[in-house]
Amino acid sequence: METKNEILPIEIKDKKLLDMMAVDSEQYVETMSSEEMAMPRIALLQSLSKVCLEGESEYIQGAKAGYFLNTLTSECFKSFHFIPCLRKIVYIEKTPRPESVFVKNWGEDPAVYVKAIDDGKGGHTLENGNEIVKTYEFYGLVVNLETGKCEPVLFSLSRTKVKKCKKWNSYIFSLRHPTTNKQAPEYAGLYEIVSCVEQHDNKKYHNIEPIQKGFVLGLEKHGCKFYEEAKKFHLMLKENVNKVKVDYSDNSDEFIDTINEERI
Repeated sequence: METKNEILPIEIKDKKLLDMMAVDSEQYVETMSSEEMAMPRIALLQSLSKVCLEGESEYIQGAKAGYFLNTLTSECFKSFHFIPCLRKIVYIEKTPRPESVFVKNWGEDPAVYVKAIDDGKGGHTLENGNEIVKTYEFYGLVVNLETGKCEPVLFSLSRTKVKKCKKWNSYIFSLRHPTTNKQAPEYAGLYEIVSCVEQHDNKKYHNIEPIQKGFVLGLEKHGCKFYEEAKKFHLMLKENVNKVKVDYSDNSDEFIDTINEERI
């Protein structure tokens, strides 16, 4: 079910904060194209994700299909608030499905993807039989609106999530400074990420749904702190994003299977 996102209820009332974002909007350049650090990932769990199955060694108490998992802390949650700080596209090689085991990260060069054979169903196969997966990476902050805690994470979107990803990119692009109408920095927007049930080829699965919440600086609590932290993370990533270590060996969000409705 689609969630309407036309209204941005969080507005910026402080003129000084508007002026601060206006300066950043003038300098900001839209781009899609830390020194060594481990980057936790946010994974959307499906009904066959091993962390959801009691008896599996990877089982995590409280994990359910449709929940999100922090792969570093093993924390599970139904939804979360997210500030995107940098986005890029990478190409990931994996073994054929259903195993879909990580083989290699080919980085941002699309050459390997272009050379792959299109199977007509959204998949691209290499000569060795492996699949090359176009993956949208959203680096950003998971924020707690009550406590003010913010944590840098990577949210990777591929396959059936690509449509939602493009929708989210459109929201980010449409975020404009209220007085100058310049495109606001991507880290100026706050989003709530929830899950929804969808169907593809007669199979049901969980997908993401990004919901626009408004401007970060419009938050009365912690808004200025979140904005400064997001800006700092954005600048660090622009210099060091290729040095960030990302573990794609965790396939917990790759299962596309028939969902047991009782589990949802």
